[in-house]
Amino acid sequence: MVRYGATNVPNFLRERGLKNVCRWIKQGHCNATVGPLKFFCKTFDVDLIELEQKNVILSPRFYPVDMSSQSFIKLKTHVLNEGRISLTKKIVGILSYINQDPVLLKYFIDTVRETGGAVKEELTFEGNGLVAHANPVLARALNASGLPFGRKTRTNPSLDPLLRQDPQLFHYHIQATLTEEGWCSLTVECHNSCPCLLTEFMSISTLCL
Repeated sequence: MVRYGATNVPNFLRERGLKNVCRWIKQGHCNATVGPLKFFCKTFDVDLIELEQKNVILSPRFYPVDMSSQSFIKLKTHVLNEGRISLTKKIVGILSYINQDPVLLKYFIDTVRETGGAVKEELTFEGNGLVAHANPVLARALNASGLPFGRKTRTNPSLDPLLRQDPQLFHYHIQATLTEEGWCSLTVECHNSCPCLLTEFMSISTLCL
């Protein structure tokens, strides 16, 4: 007889470039990166969405992401102002938030956790600010909800329609945007020899688009 293909499961997987799957089977559960998992699903025609729905993916387990929740809409505001959704060859999406103010970083981290996600424990430096990185799952969800990959200044996406339907969310958006992107200037001018104090609040165009 002529041998055709592998004679056991490990060899079968190795011949198809899936040697990592042997470790998955032995351990019963493991940490799998997106790349090998997508390759496995493509090889055996498995739907990634179905994997999440059947709780095959143990962590992060917050499927489906509620895109209409208050915490998710608040997260969109923070990402729109000071966040970034990056797209690389190896990772589907990286959600990051950069700010010099540790209080604003805490607001972002708290909002991510309220949404059901998680943030890496260690913050990294980028320029003069600190960067917090959140779940790629949230990055993909934010992208699906209308936030494009890349810098928001190049794309200028519109605000979530739910903001106009919920006064509390709209108030939060105004407050967060003024805090993250706005500034206040105080000048003294003289009118008819009488000094006057003029206060001016400035913000970016994302405030009420």
